[in-house]
Amino acid sequence: MEYSKIGAQTSLAMIAVTSVILASPTTSQALVGGPLQGSDQSARLVPGQYAGVDAISATDAFLVGSEQGEPGQTSLVERWNGHRWSRMASEDPGGENNTVFLEVSADTQNDAWAVGTYGVGGGFYRTLAEHWDGSGWQTVSTPGARKFNYPALLGVAAVSPKLAFVVINSYGFDLGARMSRSSQGRTRPGLILRWNGKSWQKSYLPAARNGEYDMYDVSADSATDAWAVGDNFRRHRGSRGVTAHWDGTNWTDIQNPSDGSQLHGVDAVSPSDAWAVGSVAGGDVVVLHWDGQAWRDAAPPSIRGVLKAVCEVSPNDVWAVGVDGSQQPLALQWDGESWSQLDFPFAGANLSDVSGVAADDVWAVGSTPTHTGVLGHWDGSKWTVS
Repeated sequence: MEYSKIGAQTSLAMIAVTSVILASPTTSQALVGGPLQGSDQSARLVPGQYAGVDAISATDAFLVGSEQGEPGQTSLVERWNGHRWSRMASEDPGGENNTVFLEVSADTQNDAWAVGTYGVGGGFYRTLAEHWDGSGWQTVSTPGARKFNYPALLGVAAVSPKLAFVVINSYGFDLGARMSRSSQGRTRPGLILRWNGKSWQKSYLPAARNGEYDMYDVSADSATDAWAVGDNFRRHRGSRGVTAHWDGTNWTDIQNPSDGSQLHGVDAVSPSDAWAVGSVAGGDVVVLHWDGQAWRDAAPPSIRGVLKAVCEVSPNDVWAVGVDGSQQPLALQWDGESWSQLDFPFAGANLSDVSGVAADDVWAVGSTPTHTGVLGHWDGSKWTVS
């Protein structure tokens, strides 16, 4: 069991994995599921985990995760220069108790955030945020210092050196979220952090009575247009997908047609263009599109699985990745009219993030049930080694 956005409430005791770089071609196929056949799975083994990726140009991208050390995990950051990935020095506040990055977001080459969690011993963890300013990665304290079982910062959006957003899972309420209890249960609001260039500010999504929020991802295209997604579990009513909008002053929970679902990934492109993806528990994938007026169902027909991340390269080129109902990699591409499924030739890969800057320049990362990380690059016609 690995620690991911979807597995945000699972134990961190088994997060150790082995990373590989994907190296084999592929072709597009019709919308079908099931195991991949004839896949070349030769790869370069790297001890560690790839968890998040963000490309800002053809010659600049960041990748984060963790590297297997002795005795625990250490933080892993790599950077793409157009020719190769190179390791960057980062801080490891967890020491021998594990330091794990789960997501990365870069606004420019000198402004990036990596977020996740780190161990403090005794099975306890604290939230982790590190900032890149062009000269080095430095840990930036998040509000509150109490240790909890499995808190983690799951999503981050870098807008400028003076603005970034972070979302946190439900176990991260050492950050001072306002919980209340009644004879009928617990009410827990959604918590989103905003960086103002000097410190983190807390914002809350008001929870319905006896409801609990879990926020998984956040994306922003400007200081006045950001979206955060997750789920709101309501006792006796089940979950609903959450799409919360930032207008520069407040977060507002905006209605969407995803009742009974969880939303795991979001990409904010403009005030009239955003995408959100997720799944219905044990059922089909969920894809929503924001057109400036409302969220609308945009899912392909009858694909079972979970979508974890989405990225718009252009209005006619959108990618969504995850895992299908057969526990095989799921990579979908929107061409402006319909979705196509693209073969990802590493059987068993569970894709967790995707980022692209052109139709022939897209990165995807994930892992397998045997704890093998996967990093693949799409050049417009095939996946090749990075």
